[in-house]
Amino acid sequence: MNQETVNYIVKYYSFLYNAIEKQAIEQEIIMMSLATPEDVENYKKLFPNGLSDDEDMLELVGLSVDDFNFKVAERLLDEHSDVIYLNFCERCESLARTPLAKQCRHCGYDWH
Repeated sequence: MNQETVNYIVKYYSFLYNAIEKQAIEQEIIMMSLATPEDVENYKKLFPNGLSDDEDMLELVGLSVDDFNFKVAERLLDEHSDVIYLNFCERCESLARTPLAKQCRHCGYDWH
């Protein structure tokens, strides 16, 4: 799967994320806002249940953004291929910008 397809799936089908993936994103946002180790410790004291120790979730948090997106997109395509619509151009067979697009951003072909 190429990066364009990964970005398309992540952008338009994020509502299909499972609880662990959503939690990983939330935890990553929290961790990015905590600048120092003292901030992390203070956060843990204030919100003891705020940071999770779930191994599956922590595995996702440890990935780069690209690796996380690839892993999630791959899972979504495997588990929800009946819901995910990859909108390909009829002429050049490139992926359209959105699932509802009617004009190819690559070759300009219009299928309105």
